[in-house]
Amino acid sequence: MDKRQSKKFKTVLIGAGQISLEYQKGLNDSDYIDLRAIVDIDKNAIGFNVFPNTRRFFGVDELSSEDVDLAIVSTPPATHFDIIKKCLKKGWNVIVEKPFSLTMDSVIEAYEIAKDSGVFLNTSYHWQNGEEVKTFNKLYDPKLIKRIDITVNDPYSVNGTSINTEKVCLAGAWIDSGVNALSLIKT
Repeated sequence: MDKRQSKKFKTVLIGAGQISLEYQKGLNDSDYIDLRAIVDIDKNAIGFNVFPNTRRFFGVDELSSEDVDLAIVSTPPATHFDIIKKCLKKGWNVIVEKPFSLTMDSVIEAYEIAKDSGVFLNTSYHWQNGEEVKTFNKLYDPKLIKRIDITVNDPYSVNGTSINTEKVCLAGAWIDSGVNALSLIKT
């Protein structure tokens, strides 16, 4: 987005799960974002509480094209492509969390739709820009690292050793979070 941009994008956040807590400050403080709506199929999604004064919808089709300039897609990776396609066909600009999609064919198709629709389509790799990664890259020479062991509080896990069966449908931690670990590796 061009810093000279004067208008705010009428924005919808699609996917109001745990990451909504992280998005709250950025979305509320942005000079470019006017958060107009939140969409999630889960009527109890945490984001509805994080943004209590924002309109709630339970599907992308419930919003009209006049209501939205920009969609931020923050759903499980397996759902990205279908949601992106719907948004682009409505003429909305789209920013989607990593990973963009599960297949290269869907990425190519989405960019073709964006081009034909005259809107932008970008992927957000927010984790690689986190302070911990910036600090790591300043302090350590990656050529000297022989091995990296990472322990995380995995939202797909019950206790760090077993998969939460209610979240298996989200496609698993590696697809969603493996990109984070790989972003530490520089070529």
